Amino acid sequence: MALKIQEVAAPTRLFVGMYGTPGSGKSFGAAAMGARWVKRKGGELSIWVFDTEDSWGWLTGKLSAVGIKLVRADASEQADRGVADLREFLVEAHKAKAGIVCVDSLTHIVEKCDADYLDYLRNRPKRAKDEMEASDYGPARKDFKKLCSQMLTSKLDLIICGRHGLEYGVVGGKNVPIGHKMKAADFGYEPDLLIEAKRTEEKESKFANEVSTWHTYTVDKDRSGTLSSRGPIRTKEDGKEMQAFGTVAKGFDPFFDFLLGEPEEQAQEGGE
Repeated sequence: MALKIQEVAAPTRLFVGMYGTPGSGKSFGAAAMGARWVKRKGGELSIWVFDTEDSWGWLTGKLSAVGIKLVRADASEQADRGVADLREFLVEAHKAKAGIVCVDSLTHIVEKCDADYLDYLRNRPKRAKDEMEASDYGPARKDFKKLCSQMLTSKLDLIICGRHGLEYGVVGGKNVPIGHKMKAADFGYEPDLLIEAKRTEEKESKFANEVSTWHTYTVDKDRSGTLSSRGPIRTKEDGKEMQAFGTVAKGFDPFFDFLLGEPEEQAQEGGE
């Protein structure tokens, strides 16, 4: 195959990863970001979601309030979380010119691949076994890796959500946790913008007993360099959900400005 050498245009596609523990605000953050992006970009005002957690129905009201249509594939049952199901969903989203696509959660797709392969190992006629070994994960995730390549080269704007995982490394001769990552078979390293969502309980002040719940969105990776020096995006659980929705949405504007080629002061209103 001949090597292609050509001038490269600035990126315009939104490709984001967001990960965190259950209840950290991944879906909320992805919805706010997606709404803001499609309103700023223009075109179809819709978010298409491959929903494995049956959570996005709770976000319909907030999206409707800012003029965004939610199109959801119910993948809450494990039988509907296969690679083929997600691939078909991406094809349909592309045909419909979806404003943006969210996969929530990619971790469940990986787990489905592993579970199906383990069933195969348990039921094969020869050399059946009840546990997967390190050498089994390659064949188990073969189709998933092909799907990842499809998402990497897709023209769709994508937000990929996943569960929180630990990064391990050898320290002092021992394999120990050394950091955090998206639990998605290393696909969490691929997005251009990677966000960790956290939910914390914090005292209002060092002298007060009252505790508040905060959601924090921290940049782990930013290829544009526009967000990494700005500090995390934070919202408080105080009943003002639409205000929090707008705060999270607008917090990603510098990254959107970069993709749209707009100076920050000219950013259009949207996603409040």
